[in-house]
Amino acid sequence: MTAAETRPRLQTAGLWRESAHAEPRPVTAVLGSSTVVLTGDGGQFLGHWALAGMRVVGEEDGATRYAILDDDGETLELRDTEAKAAIAAAAGDFDAPWTAPPPPGGARISISGLILLALALALVLRGPDLVRAQAARMVPPAQAREFGDRMLLSILEEHGPLCAAPRGTRALAGFGARVAPEASFRVLDLGFGRGVAALPGPTVLIDRAALARAKSPEQLAGWVAQALGPEPGTGQTRALMRAVGPFAALGYVFRGTLPDAALARAADAALAPPASPDSYPPAPDAADFPAADWHALRRICG
Repeated sequence: MTAAETRPRLQTAGLWRESAHAEPRPVTAVLGSSTVVLTGDGGQFLGHWALAGMRVVGEEDGATRYAILDDDGETLELRDTEAKAAIAAAAGDFDAPWTAPPPPGGARISISGLILLALALALVLRGPDLVRAQAARMVPPAQAREFGDRMLLSILEEHGPLCAAPRGTRALAGFGARVAPEASFRVLDLGFGRGVAALPGPTVLIDRAALARAKSPEQLAGWVAQALGPEPGTGQTRALMRAVGPFAALGYVFRGTLPDAALARAADAALAPPASPDSYPPAPDAADFPAADWHALRRICG
């Protein structure tokens, strides 16, 4: 068993810069066995780094500044000696002693960075499924909801606004609480007959045409169950990492974020028709859904 596997989680304060030109921001850094999770005021998730990819790029007045791969991007400064020792142990042979940056125009990627890049490329080429699986495991629930919201924004840009008649919105909330209380529900015009889709979070998207076609709340609930699959939330996060591709997934492992373009691709993939559309049997969870609420829900789009 390695030291990383036996080390307890550490929590310490730090200063985080999103970019070289950004103002430093106080954060809480929580070090686990393989990653450090960064949160801001009120527990806001800011990102996470792979401990093995962190390297020292500066030291001043007892504070050590770390970066991932490049010196000019995101940095984290820590003073806690126990945390710094844990990072050094996790980084192992990847870390090289820090030296002053070269003059402008000179090479700026250290040998340790090149080694890490080479290993990352080999991992992507030889084990893309492993990369996607690892990335999916690292996504915390709050960030999964954020990814789902960003994917939804991409969908709204193409398909138009959500249906939001007040009585229908209240009925939709009641329907969701019965069928999948862990999910958020939205109704919109997906435009091509897609019944129900699910985004990370999870967020359930119901096509207005499918809502009109549903013969009963139980039938609609069955379609929701089909979209969510056997592992609601977890399944949608895994689908996200499959859709963004191994390089974007690997970027997430090291940097803790996904670009908008990758999320837009994942949104398109989430709307792909299922292999057996509308094949799930009616779900009994919605059997006692009030008739008046069902009527209001079906009129949510006006």
